[in-house]
Amino acid sequence: MGCRPIGASGTASEPCLPSARCERVSGSPTLTRALLRTALPPVACGLALGCTYGNIGGVLVSAAFTQRYASPPDAVLQALGASVQGGGVLGSILGGWLADSCGRRRSMLLAAALFVIGTAMCALAAVLPSSSLAPLFAGRALTGIAAGVLCAVTPLHVSESAIAEWRGGVEASFEVGIETGILLAYVFNYLSFGTSWGWILSLAMPLVPGFAFLLLLLFVIDESPRYLSQQGELEHARRVLSQLRTAQHDIAAELLAMGSDENALRPAGSWRELVAPSHRGVVAVAVLVLALQVGTGIDIFTTYAPIIFARISSAGATGDGGDGRSDLLYTILVGCILCVVSPLSIGLVDRYGRRPLLLVGAGGMSASLLGLAVAYGQLTADAGALRGVCVTFVLLFVAFFSFSWGPIAWVIPSELLPIHLRARAVAAGTVANWIADYLVVSTFLSLADAVSYEGAWALYCAINTIAFGFVIFFVKETKGLELEQISSHLARLDGSGRAAQRC
Repeated sequence: MGCRPIGASGTASEPCLPSARCERVSGSPTLTRALLRTALPPVACGLALGCTYGNIGGVLVSAAFTQRYASPPDAVLQALGASVQGGGVLGSILGGWLADSCGRRRSMLLAAALFVIGTAMCALAAVLPSSSLAPLFAGRALTGIAAGVLCAVTPLHVSESAIAEWRGGVEASFEVGIETGILLAYVFNYLSFGTSWGWILSLAMPLVPGFAFLLLLLFVIDESPRYLSQQGELEHARRVLSQLRTAQHDIAAELLAMGSDENALRPAGSWRELVAPSHRGVVAVAVLVLALQVGTGIDIFTTYAPIIFARISSAGATGDGGDGRSDLLYTILVGCILCVVSPLSIGLVDRYGRRPLLLVGAGGMSASLLGLAVAYGQLTADAGALRGVCVTFVLLFVAFFSFSWGPIAWVIPSELLPIHLRARAVAAGTVANWIADYLVVSTFLSLADAVSYEGAWALYCAINTIAFGFVIFFVKETKGLELEQISSHLARLDGSGRAAQRC
């Protein structure tokens, strides 16, 4: 049986794909080795990002930091805490364009280098004689730009490289890496609490995983095989697949499926095409899933955990908190929950599907925040048991997020769109994610002052309830399907694009 000539432009001058009858490469890796190689980029990237997300809370409550910068007001602390998210908005806008113009691997390489530079700037700003926060703002904003690019491109690279039946779990490893990095930052903040240098090393610690990720990109990580196929580099794509597939996988058939997808023959789509009737429903789902992921309020806890636990532990929830160190110990519990529960999603997502996990997560987070709001509102000076209840509800909220919206939200957008639109659609979702994250982190302390902490919890409870309804009505299950099958299925539902509104 013959095959179509496939290339970036679909012309006959490109080499022909081998017959899909069967091509199994001798010396293929074991399943474990293939999965580990595919999961390497998201885990390494996630570790670097997690250290950056988790270190700032300990820095903001450090006595040495407060003394150095003359007790900055809450408005300044909010702005500094959200500076990574602000840079992330710009980085995520650039991410889709870079992924299509330079490729997935080169985009990650550029962003990893920028991440290392930005983190180094943060560490240097902390040891400069100046008491101005401007250099620290600049370093964190630059790190945020890099993080925005990485959050747009890394899930894309993974979705285009992973084995179909394991794709959801491998993509979920990105969030596992992030949450492990957050825990490492929390532990370091706790161990260095009370020292004059701890906050400085906290700002510098993301350099270690960041530089390791940069080295992996230089010497180990390959380009996405689907991107290579789209560019007409079929032999290169075959070599990459031979390192990512076991002897039981038919590489030639997979290459043929990539090439037979008519979307792979098309040049990268434009931003205008994202809002065309045939795609806008799917794009809306991709964007809203990622916006709602941080709209749940998770980064309130990852960023301001020491401040929140200080409020819970203070008499009547009005004082300055406990001894500081015990509040940081609670943040380690948050990090442990993130790391222990999040890996469960790797096995659950491809067994039970995306939608069930999102529904259980949204429902559980809503209930946890409602319980937190009620318990927090009843705190009095001698309400020791209620303080424990508040901490329990915080940990339950984090647990429900960790196996559901945390990892799964990154899986959905990279699966729904055809390859010529995938990078820009994921980038659009990532932009929404960073904008929502910036709004959450940059307003929470002011919101809590304006409407009370229990009022803020109630507001985020309502947002999680909205997320539950959104999944019920608009998110379609995609477990176990090849990316080409998903695109074909959505296109067959309704050629006019109307059925894509529920995807």
